[in-house]
Amino acid sequence: MVYLPFEHPVPMLEELSKVDDQFIVYGIPENLPAAENICLKAPSTTGFQRDLANSRAVICNSGFELLAETLALGKPILSRPLASQFEQLANAKALNQLGLAKIVQCINAQSIINWLNNLPPPLRIQWPNVAEAIARWIAAGCKQPPAEMADALWRKVVPRPTESRDYTYQNTSK
Repeated sequence: MVYLPFEHPVPMLEELSKVDDQFIVYGIPENLPAAENICLKAPSTTGFQRDLANSRAVICNSGFELLAETLALGKPILSRPLASQFEQLANAKALNQLGLAKIVQCINAQSIINWLNNLPPPLRIQWPNVAEAIARWIAAGCKQPPAEMADALWRKVVPRPTESRDYTYQNTSK
């Protein structure tokens, strides 16, 4: 799955068309001409979640939310941080240091092919339930120092090996 809404769409589609793999692309106009190996999709929360869960890997920028969801699903990530965006640069640096994503300065056919040919074993991050921990902390009278609680929560974040198809999308809404 590809989500690069800040890239120039036509050159990006040209690069994807050179790769012998199938791509689902969100975040660009779906009426652009695309190659047979590219499916352009309109914005859709449930469609995006389903495609993310069912994808083999994800190509995206380095924004926190999609990276966190992708890591929770155990999908390999190819990411290009947006220039001059501190959060994106910091996220990319952390992912690179932890070995959780391949970070590149340019997403083109060659960088995608190299990455797809060397996909790392899938790692899934199980994020702590921060809301539940804060609720318990408040119910207990806020006695534990916040920094101590944060340290305890983040110590629980450990990448775990997973099968690439461990997760599939299930729509639980009624």
